[in-house]
Amino acid sequence: TQWSEDEQRRYAEVLLKLQQHAQATQQRKEADAPTDEDKTKTASLFKDVIGIFDELQKAHPRSSDLHYNRACGLARLDQAEAAIAALKEAVKSGWWDHRHTARDDDLKSLRGRADFKALLEEMKTIDFTVQPTTGFRASFGWLPNGTSTTDERAPRYLLSTVLACTTGRGTSV
Repeated sequence: TQWSEDEQRRYAEVLLKLQQHAQATQQRKEADAPTDEDKTKTASLFKDVIGIFDELQKAHPRSSDLHYNRACGLARLDQAEAAIAALKEAVKSGWWDHRHTARDDDLKSLRGRADFKALLEEMKTIDFTVQPTTGFRASFGWLPNGTSTTDERAPRYLLSTVLACTTGRGTSV
């Protein structure tokens, strides 16, 4: 389903908070071990994030990214069963990046589990197709799935391109 501007903004804000937290955590790891206060702040952040992910999933139940990020948050909160369930939903919704999943620090607590390992193996066998590139010609009509057609009723498009030259004296078109 189409994401509203507000949903896109909220999701981007949450991902930015998580990225900032990860950077701060990395800097703290290099300095000293996290304090109890750090752990409390982290737990609070992830509880808030999970709440937002849950709200967004009501509108977008097939979003593999939402399921995956929710699984990461749940794993960080030591809710392993819920994290595995969310990760399975992510795979069911189209998440197939087993390499990223295997290396993701957020999922570190799940790495020793048999069900996590089995899910990684399942992800390795997922078959997906990529549409090959198609040469563009305005003389062809185009179908909604991106394939060209000779059907006269299909819409035709023209590509628009602007070339510029950047030099020491500025940019010219």
